[in-house]
Amino acid sequence: MTRMHAPRLSAEWMADAVGLGWYVRDADGTRLVGHDGITNGQQSALLLVPARNFALAVLTNGHRGAELTYEIADRVLAQAWLLAPRPSRNGT
Repeated sequence: MTRMHAPRLSAEWMADAVGLGWYVRDADGTRLVGHDGITNGQQSALLLVPARNFALAVLTNGHRGAELTYEIADRVLAQAWLLAPRPSRNGT
């Protein structure tokens, strides 16, 4: 698992890096590992916080699915004290 979560390539806008099938993001020193999927009107995301043995799955419907999925995930992780809240794309 550790080798699968290790950064392999730059992920550009979606995360800091891509592991083997996982997006890897460093959030204030806490590693987040995830994978998502999208289809017409639906978005899903699975986010793991390996150091805390924590996993979160978010499923959304609607035209704002991608934006809303990560907004929800970041808020839940912040409320669970797993990482500091990140400003939303609209600055709030």
